Amino acid sequence: MFGSALLTISTLLQFLAAILALRLIKITGRRWAWSLIAAATLLMAVRRSVTLFSLWQGQLLESPSLTAEGIALVISVLMLIGIAGVAPIFHSVNQAAQDVRESEARLRQIIDLVPHLVSAWNLHGEYILANQAVADALGTDVDKVPGQKAISFDPSLTQDERLRHNDAEVIRSGQPNIVPEEVLIDASGKERVFRTTKIPFSVSGSEQPAVLCVAEDITERKRLEEQLRQAQKMEAIGHLAGGIAHDFNNILTAIIGYTTLIENRPGESARVSEYAHQINYSADQAAILVRQLLAFGRRQTLKLESLDLNDVIKQIKPMLERLIDESVSLEVTYAPKLPMLKADPGQLEQVVMNLIINARDALPRGGKIVMETRNFVQTEEHPAKLDLQPGRYIELCIQDNGFGMDADTLEHIFEPFFTTKEQGKGTGLGLATVFGIVKQCGGRISADAKVGKGSTFKVYFPAANGEEEGSPTSLDKLADHRGGETTLLVEDDALVRDLAFRILDGKGYRVLVAGCANDAISLAHDHGGAIDILVTDIVMPDMRGTELAKILKLARSNLRVLFISGYAPDVFASQGMDGGGLELLAKPFAPAALTRRVREILDRSTAQ
Repeated sequence: MFGSALLTISTLLQFLAAILALRLIKITGRRWAWSLIAAATLLMAVRRSVTLFSLWQGQLLESPSLTAEGIALVISVLMLIGIAGVAPIFHSVNQAAQDVRESEARLRQIIDLVPHLVSAWNLHGEYILANQAVADALGTDVDKVPGQKAISFDPSLTQDERLRHNDAEVIRSGQPNIVPEEVLIDASGKERVFRTTKIPFSVSGSEQPAVLCVAEDITERKRLEEQLRQAQKMEAIGHLAGGIAHDFNNILTAIIGYTTLIENRPGESARVSEYAHQINYSADQAAILVRQLLAFGRRQTLKLESLDLNDVIKQIKPMLERLIDESVSLEVTYAPKLPMLKADPGQLEQVVMNLIINARDALPRGGKIVMETRNFVQTEEHPAKLDLQPGRYIELCIQDNGFGMDADTLEHIFEPFFTTKEQGKGTGLGLATVFGIVKQCGGRISADAKVGKGSTFKVYFPAANGEEEGSPTSLDKLADHRGGETTLLVEDDALVRDLAFRILDGKGYRVLVAGCANDAISLAHDHGGAIDILVTDIVMPDMRGTELAKILKLARSNLRVLFISGYAPDVFASQGMDGGGLELLAKPFAPAALTRRVREILDRSTAQ
C-alpha cells in the first residue's frame, strides 16, 4: 500500500517536471534541448501512470516495490528540483538578453534620429557603424552599410584621401580631430559640405582600432555665408561709389555743362558741335555708370520723371551693343505712340541693361536677342495677367534663343543671390534688382523659358495718368528759361561754380557768387537789394548748405532755395540731414536742368 502511494507521488512529480521543462522552452528559447527533456520526463510519467492505473484496476496482483518506488521518488524529486532551479537562472539570462536587445534598439533609434552623419570605420575603409543619415546620403539601406567599404559607395573616397583627412593620425595620436570642411557627393549627385569630428575608439572584442565620425551638414550655412559675403561686397562697392560720387559728379557736371554750351552756341561749326556732342554723350555714359554703382549700393538719388520707354532704350542702345559680344545680334522694335511712364531714369536704364546682360550670358556661343516695346491694355473682361489691375500698360519684351532654364531655376531666378553662373562670375543681384525696381514702379515682371529653347522676359509698367504719348523734353537742349531775378550762387568747386555762373548769367539772372558758406553770409549782408533765390551746394567744408539756408532765411524769410549735390542720400543721413522735402538738383546736371529748376521755383513762389 505504501509502495503505491510512492508511485502516485513520483508520477505527479514527473508530470510537473515535464510541464516546467515545456515552460523553459519559452523562457530560454532553446527549443530542441528542453523539448527532449520534456518528452523524456513526460514519457516516464505516462508509463508510471499506466502502472498506477493497472494497480487501481486490480490488474497488478503485487504492490510496487517499496525500494524501487522510493528510488523513483527521489529521482523525480531531484528532477523537479533541478528543472525548477534552472528555470529562474534561464529566466534571468533571457531577461538580461531582452534588456540588451531593447537597449540596442533604443540606441539604434537615437542614432538614426540624429540629423548628423554618424559612422565608424577601420583603417581598411570598412564601415563598422552607420546611422540612417549616412545610409540616405549613400543611397542604400542602413543594415547594408556595416561591413562594406566606403569606396564601394563613393569611388572618389580612396584610401589616400582618407589618410589625407587624418584618419590614421587620429588613431595614432589618440586625440579627436575636427575637419572644418569635407565635401561629399550624395546619392542624388548633390554636393554637400560637412564639418566632421573624428574620434578614435576600439571595437569591443577586437584589437583593431577604428575612427568614429560625426559629420554636420553645413551646406546651407556655407550658402548663407556666401550670400553674406556677397552682400558685404556690394555694401563695400556702395560705400566706395558713394564716396567718389561727389567729386566725380562735379567733374561730369563741368564736362556736360561746357560741352552743351559749345554744342548749342550760335554760329559754331558743325565739326566742333559734333565733337562736343560726342564728349557730352561719353560724359552721360559715365554718369550712368555712377548711377549703376550707386544703385547696387542702394545709394542712388531717385528722380521720378515722366519717361518715354522708346526714348530711354534709344539713348542707351549704343551702350547695350557694346555690352554684348559680336556673335550676338540685337534687334529692337519700337511700338508707336507709347504712353508715358513714371520712373527714375537711372533705374529704368538699369532694368533694360540687366535684362540684356542676362540674355547675353545665356548666349555663350552667340545667338540673337530681340527687344520689343508694346502697348498693352488690361480689361476687366479678360483674366488678369500677373495680377494687373485694369488699365493701360507699357510692355517691354526681351527674348533670346539661348540655353534656357529648367522649371526649378525659373522658380528662383528673382530671388536675391540666386545665380546659375560659375563661382565668382555672378552676384545673384541682377534679376532681383530688376524685380524690385519694377515692383517699386507699380509694375509686374514675368519669365518663361525651356531648356534649349531660350528665355522670354516681359515687364509691364503702368501708364502715367494724364500723360499723352510722346517724348519728354530732352535736358541736353538749352531751353529758354530766362529771368532777371537776383541769385546767390554758393559752390566750393571752382569748375562747377564757374559753369553755373555762366549758365545763369547767360539767361539774364543777376548772379552773386561765393566759394563757401561764410563768404555767402558776408555777401548777403553787404548786398542792399533783394536776393530772390539761393542756389547752394549741400556739403561744403565750412558749413552745410542746409545750415546756410536757415541763417539767410532769418533776415530774408521769402528767400527760395535750390540745393545741388553730387552726394548720395545716405551721406545726408550720416551728417544728420533730412533729404526729404528739399528742392534738390543732383549732379551731374545739364545747363537746361539748372535754369529750368530755378525758373520753376521762382514761378511757384510768385504764384503763391
